[in-house]
Amino acid sequence: MLIKNITLAVFLLSTANAFSQGLDLSAARANKDVCEGADGYVHAVKKSPSPEIMALIDNVNKSRKAEYQSIADKTSGKLEDAEKAAAAMLKGKGACPQ
Repeated sequence: MLIKNITLAVFLLSTANAFSQGLDLSAARANKDVCEGADGYVHAVKKSPSPEIMALIDNVNKSRKAEYQSIADKTSGKLEDAEKAAAAMLKGKGACPQ
């Protein structure tokens, strides 16, 4: 059940328009401004990202954490389990360099 819920959440979070001053997650990924971390969250690729990129990252990660927590609560699981499962599903969407 956890995997099914996480699959739905990942789909919704990865296809949703996470707008921040005209930027969206898909465009930021395409521009190599952000990457998907092994923790299930978005990270900046550059050491000093623009304020717009940081705002996008903050917005996306806050939404993701809330969704992961909701899934964990509904499945009587742990937040960390939901984060790890989501990270595995997001791996092909522009993983961060190791």
